[in-house]
Amino acid sequence: MPSFIHFIFGIIMNAGIFWAIDTKLFIENFTIIGGWTNLGILAVLFTATSMILSPIIRIITFPLRIITLGLFTLALNGILLWI
Repeated sequence: MPSFIHFIFGIIMNAGIFWAIDTKLFIENFTIIGGWTNLGILAVLFTATSMILSPIIRIITFPLRIITLGLFTLALNGILLWI
């Protein structure tokens, strides 16, 4: 079970990534309207979704990860990033 510090760290990291994307460092046509408030809300939502869905999906796909000797973890990370 992730701790509160892990949750705060996730929020800070997500906010930093969204800020970098918003300042056009990586993607040209992506804009967050509303400034820092919406950036913070978006970071909290992404962190909470990641912390709730990730363990559930990892438990459900455990047999596939065993059968593929862990290679399905790459696909699983891609799916979680897409969500």
